[in-house]
Amino acid sequence: MEHGARLSTSRVMAIAFIFMSVLIVLSLSVNVIQGVNNYRLQNEQRTAVTPMAFNAPFAVSQNSADASYLQQMALSFIALRLNVSSETVGNDSNLLIVFYVQIMPDDFVMQLHRF
Repeated sequence: MEHGARLSTSRVMAIAFIFMSVLIVLSLSVNVIQGVNNYRLQNEQRTAVTPMAFNAPFAVSQNSADASYLQQMALSFIALRLNVSSETVGNDSNLLIVFYVQIMPDDFVMQLHRF
């Protein structure tokens, strides 16, 4: 009788030990997965951006960008920089006047007003 009871107790303890080991392994794996997800959510936030003169929004993160987004941003930047007219040149000189009126001499500001 004692021998059978002792065997049963050892079997129950072995099953409990295996069960607890499995729970610890599962808990560790879930914690690692949760840590990776938290890191990705914190550092890889995506922002929806629409380039100038286009109607297609793109999702851009701090670490990556879509190739078509980069292409459209380059095209819109080139279109803005190559759009030279008397109005855009006048706007550029007005911006210079606003930013430099306090730190530059008056003769520089007067030269900008001539154009």
